[in-house]
Amino acid sequence: MLRVMKLRMMYVVGLTAVLCLSCRREDIRTARIYAPDMTNAEDAALIEAELSAVPGVMANKLEIDLAEHTITVPYDSIRLSLKNIEFVVAESGFTANDVPAKR
Repeated sequence: MLRVMKLRMMYVVGLTAVLCLSCRREDIRTARIYAPDMTNAEDAALIEAELSAVPGVMANKLEIDLAEHTITVPYDSIRLSLKNIEFVVAESGFTANDVPAKR
């Protein structure tokens, strides 16, 4: 009986360890957003400020290309999705991919 209990305990501990180690804590992805309305440095600064305030956006790695009208946004996809990012840009007054500007 004691041997069976020890085997069960080892199984439970092993299973718990496997489950804990396999849990994802973050999933960093990169979104590329086309913002045709973004035309100058002031627009870029506004978008950067808005995106930097969003939990899950890696603000220190945000890239804005005014010539191409693109925003490259590394983000944690466990905390937010591409659509969330597009809506932040749209709420800032700029079209983001297929999401129209809101202002």
